[in-house]
Amino acid sequence: MLTLAVDLLVGSENVVTRLCKAWLSKVSLSSLTCPVLIIAGDQDRIVPQDQSRRLFGAAQEPKRFVLIRGANHNDFELLAGGQLLDEVTRFVGDVLSGNSDKPAAGR
Repeated sequence: MLTLAVDLLVGSENVVTRLCKAWLSKVSLSSLTCPVLIIAGDQDRIVPQDQSRRLFGAAQEPKRFVLIRGANHNDFELLAGGQLLDEVTRFVGDVLSGNSDKPAAGR
């Protein structure tokens, strides 16, 4: 609602709107009580790595952060590549077995 109001007042692609959306994402994420997996590309120009890490910091445990090296926002490796699929599979398996609080190796 807040972002809609800001969009109507000052336009959709501006700093104020982006800040409001980032704040709302962080607030929403901090209230989740389910396991959280955040996967980011280290070359992402749409959602920078530091923003993904801040969102990860706002999440409650259990949580896991995975950085895919060389991946931009819409690269195949970040959308459906082998590492992404392996990490999602591992996280789901860990959640189902009660091990989701363990960080992924090398992350």
